[in-house]
Amino acid sequence: MGGWVVGAGRESVRRGLGVPLRLGRRWVQGVGNLLLGGVLVDYASWRWIFVLGSLLVVAAGVLTWVFVPPDRPGAPGRSDLAGALVLTVGLVALLLGITEGPARGWSSAGVLGLFGLAVAALLGFVAVERRAADPLIDMGLLGSRPLLVAHLGALALGGNQFICYVLVPRLAELPRATDSGFEPGPAGFGLSVTGAALVLLPGTLLTLPASWLAAPLERRLGTRTPLVAGLGLAAGGGALLAVWHGEIAQVVLCYLVCSVGYGFAMAALPRLVNQASPVEHSGSANGVNTVARVLGGALGSQLGAAVVAGGGGFGATFWLAAVVAAVGGGLALFVGPAR
Repeated sequence: MGGWVVGAGRESVRRGLGVPLRLGRRWVQGVGNLLLGGVLVDYASWRWIFVLGSLLVVAAGVLTWVFVPPDRPGAPGRSDLAGALVLTVGLVALLLGITEGPARGWSSAGVLGLFGLAVAALLGFVAVERRAADPLIDMGLLGSRPLLVAHLGALALGGNQFICYVLVPRLAELPRATDSGFEPGPAGFGLSVTGAALVLLPGTLLTLPASWLAAPLERRLGTRTPLVAGLGLAAGGGALLAVWHGEIAQVVLCYLVCSVGYGFAMAALPRLVNQASPVEHSGSANGVNTVARVLGGALGSQLGAAVVAGGGGFGATFWLAAVVAAVGGGLALFVGPAR
């Protein structure tokens, strides 16, 4: 579904407006989620987050139905509903298996069944797309070297982002050593959910201004440079967090470094995808890129939680975030084309 929405905005991207609009929407969404989510959990109930989210989805669906035209005049092809359905089943099963694995056990029948369903559905999706007259995703594009680099970069970005996004609030909300009364586990800052959100807020606010530097960097040094620089900064921020997370100010500063990298990388990815894909396939290519980032986030958050729960501690998990981003940046640097 994300690919179709992005496809409708392709003309804006060609005019130079699409990427800033998408980043601005994510920026507003991120800031709003942090502040509103913390207030709801602290002063109402966490259940209200899902109630409000559902209402927003319904409102967006109604507005889309009313104001977005069903198709552009003369646009060829039809919607690939069969492919969308099979892909949805595969991705939901995969993400649900990753989410339930730590709690139910990776070798449990339910989790293995979800992974089996995911494999079967994704293989079925490939078969459906190869036969479709108007496929949701052109399978030939997945082998394109520039697109492969963009998708791997999105996977690494999502992994680093969500490890930090899960661990920083968890560290902030853990009791202080003097408050907990015992020490075998790691000590935190003893903040509320809203307080933990405020630790992330300065970095979140910096992401959008940082993204504005991606375009001039691209013009001077090539299309892959903002992605490489962004993942490099995310790796550097993760490494700083691994060795420097004993005080709130330290965590805020280290997360600022990560956030500058996120701004660079998130601005670079849609540009890389749009330049490497034909106009008629740019929507589905951007959709795949978004799915890669979400998948990386799911894997990263679960791996991070598993490392902390297994006694690895926050330092080891932040190092994991740094390595994930560094590997993605290295692939973009040494595998991707210069221009």
